[in-house]
Amino acid sequence: MKTPMRLKKAENQLAPRLERLHQLAKGQATRLQAQLAGIVVHVDLDGVIDEAYENRRKQLSTELQKAFGCDTALALAADEMEAWLMLFPEAFTKLNSTWKLTQQDRRRNLGTISGGSKELLKSRLTRPPYLESHAPKVIEKAVAYGYVASCDSSRNRSYADFTADLEQWR
Repeated sequence: MKTPMRLKKAENQLAPRLERLHQLAKGQATRLQAQLAGIVVHVDLDGVIDEAYENRRKQLSTELQKAFGCDTALALAADEMEAWLMLFPEAFTKLNSTWKLTQQDRRRNLGTISGGSKELLKSRLTRPPYLESHAPKVIEKAVAYGYVASCDSSRNRSYADFTADLEQWR
């Protein structure tokens, strides 16, 4: 589902929004004549991994588990989804042969990029310019070439937390 649901700053409106999301997911499953087996919810943190990340992840995870009667996984991307994409540097080159991330970018702790991983990519990948709309194509390349299965998730704690959620599914 691609229905936008503002969860990042929902605070006291979180439970009703998650209930709405649950209803939408059940409706989609019904339309597909399927059972809702699990749900992944993506939220850009727009911040680095710190105490606020820990608190927000715990709150959102707890509320997700309460709202859904199935497995849940929280994709709480610190700072933005682009920080996760940077875990797969070769995928950028597979999408565009002129796009190469530096060795420094390949070694950095991607959960601590302050000021925006998207902006960092835009400054590094300029011919043609990286656009947010490239993100799905980058992840497609990462999956197709097996980079997702072999990535070092320790370089981004929020990605490691997400994959740990998925590993808990029955």
